[in-house]
Amino acid sequence: MNRQMIRVVSLLTRWSARLTGALVAGLILLVVVGESISNGLPPLRVLLSPIQLGIGASLAGMLLGWKWETLGGALVLLACAGINVYEHAVTGRWLGGAFPLFWIPGLLLLLSAGLHAWERRLRPASQ
Repeated sequence: MNRQMIRVVSLLTRWSARLTGALVAGLILLVVVGESISNGLPPLRVLLSPIQLGIGASLAGMLLGWKWETLGGALVLLACAGINVYEHAVTGRWLGGAFPLFWIPGLLLLLSAGLHAWERRLRPASQ
């Protein structure tokens, strides 16, 4: 693969990660706002539950990924893994439904960071 092709794939991956992160974050915020409007704000103990903290860390990773792809991607994946492990420990089942979609921005951020690093290594020394 030549450097130009890697650059194009890297840019496409970076923007795919950003867009999917924005869509997932928008979906989460839509659910939170909708639940708050219909049921009122939940008590603080509910907001500080491990699941909510994991979702907050995942959202933070999606935001950090706009500037620091490796850090953001790692935070998204660690938060999602933590949520899944907690859910399995409490209920005995793994999360399904739409939850696997939360992993996609983190995976794309790490892939983009790797492609960007690869492209930099192929860059001539004069640039």
